[in-house]
Amino acid sequence: MSIPVLSSEAMRAWEARSWAAGRDSCKVIARVGALLASKLMARTQPGERVLLLAGKGHNGDESGL
Repeated sequence: MSIPVLSSEAMRAWEARSWAAGRDSCKVIARVGALLASKLMARTQPGERVLLLAGKGHNGDESGL
């Protein structure tokens, strides 16, 4: 299965546009988490393992917001 990977620069640009548009960072993080979970559930079978790699940053953690 091919999985797209965003560069740090692309992610920062997307975040900058989102925050400039007035989107609430906590709501965005929650929505992205829910969408990711939904996609993973649709593409895996019960009992399969999933490896999620996350780099530096808050990765959904509200402490840095």
